[in-house]
Amino acid sequence: MKIYFTAEEIAAAVERVASQINGYYPNDNDDKVLVVGVLKGATIFFADLVRKFDFPLEIDFVRAASYGDARVSSGTVALTKDVETPLEGRRVLIVEDMIDSGRSLKRLRDHFLSRGAAEVCIVVLIDKKTKRAVDVPVEWSALESEDLFLLGYGLDDGERGRNLPDLWVVD
Repeated sequence: MKIYFTAEEIAAAVERVASQINGYYPNDNDDKVLVVGVLKGATIFFADLVRKFDFPLEIDFVRAASYGDARVSSGTVALTKDVETPLEGRRVLIVEDMIDSGRSLKRLRDHFLSRGAAEVCIVVLIDKKTKRAVDVPVEWSALESEDLFLLGYGLDDGERGRNLPDLWVVD
């Protein structure tokens, strides 16, 4: 294994993307943005990111599984935990660890819109643009990566390595 992004590079990217998002959402009204973290991989990114937001918000979580214990997506997206917050008329910001094929994020975006969300935006820690199989808009991405298997900062290999502060390339 070797380090692909250091903890310092990740922190700078989180700061940058949080600033961009802060510029998008108004911080002077009562309409709280619903910030939805995608379990489990986005938890560390989510925690670091929401602490930098300066607009009114609520948080919730969803779980969409397509990998299981494998290193490649099965291509089938199962929604195993839905948000508990009503979505009707809400602005929703999905926080995800990475986008590769786009299937999971498209499924989540479409699901939230079908439940009445007024707007669904997406921010990802890592964008693997070369892997895109489904067209889904991603408004913000902190980092870009080649098609590599990454571990750390919330990303795992069979539930191992989520606690590493850097992002590592796994052979």
